[in-house]
Amino acid sequence: MWQGTLTRLSTCVLALQMLIQASWANPLERWQWRHPQPQGLALHAVTFGGGLFVAVGEAGTIVTSSDAYHWTNQITSPFPNLNGIAYSCGLYAAVGDGGTILISTNGTDWTLVASGVTSQLRAVAGNSTGPLRFMAVGADGTSLLSGNGLSWTNVPTGVTNHLNALVYEAGYFDAVGDAGTVLVYDIVANHWFTTPSPTRLNFTAITISDSGDYLASCDGIFFDGGGASASSAVLLSPDLYSWTAVVTNQPYGGTIRLVGLTNGKGVSVGVGYPVYTIGWLYPGVIMTSKNASQWIGLSSSTSEYHLNGVTCANGLFVAVGEEGEYLFRMTQPIGLTSMDTTPR
Repeated sequence: MWQGTLTRLSTCVLALQMLIQASWANPLERWQWRHPQPQGLALHAVTFGGGLFVAVGEAGTIVTSSDAYHWTNQITSPFPNLNGIAYSCGLYAAVGDGGTILISTNGTDWTLVASGVTSQLRAVAGNSTGPLRFMAVGADGTSLLSGNGLSWTNVPTGVTNHLNALVYEAGYFDAVGDAGTVLVYDIVANHWFTTPSPTRLNFTAITISDSGDYLASCDGIFFDGGGASASSAVLLSPDLYSWTAVVTNQPYGGTIRLVGLTNGKGVSVGVGYPVYTIGWLYPGVIMTSKNASQWIGLSSSTSEYHLNGVTCANGLFVAVGEEGEYLFRMTQPIGLTSMDTTPR
């Protein structure tokens, strides 16, 4: 009898201990970001569409804003790093490490979809007109095409170099990557074509200027046929076949790396960071041009942290970077001369 009573008592004590432990553990399993607001993780890319600026970054971070000033944290979850974001015909698509792809119709509710790959996806672009279409590119020449955001098809590129950036133009996706890789995807032909490489350096970003010229940035020193050179060169091409280095006068005192390019309101903007830093200084780099061929750098005190991505919409250039850094500035007729930091 006593043995049965002790057994029941032990069971009750054990159950009580488990209940107490559960009550202690549960609050610690639910954390909410408090400071800095809206969050402090690195942001890797930003786009605009559907009335929203959407930025993505470290650990699955997604933040949105309608005015580039007030930002809302949508996701900080155990997703892998997100490296690219695009908008096409009412749908957002974010891509990242391990083949991660998230889609959303409103920027708030996101759905994880199967990509069929485990490669790191580094960039994604969407068509601005016509039927919805996304192209994502990444490590080892990976290329994925989608016509609805839900299903993605591998499109062989014929290269194994990492692809780092791409841009959409009417009927084509243009991608750039390591070792001077330049590819053009013809939507009608459903095929990637390789163009002659202007350099063996790694391309980091690409955009199209108002005049229709292609602008791409690459690491290191580029020398063109005319003897011109540039540090962290911005290269200019009318056709993706012939390239020239453009003048980049910058006040940063050393080699810089531009990892984001955009164009709007007659001004081209590149963002990045110095390749070499001293001590704890990791300033952001902002280069601007009114004619795509001559560039100037803004003061290195503009941003305390590396900048990773930039876009232009609604009369604003918006750049994002490390430590949740957000910057914006309305363009002026004479060109962009400074950037304002969004309070956090």
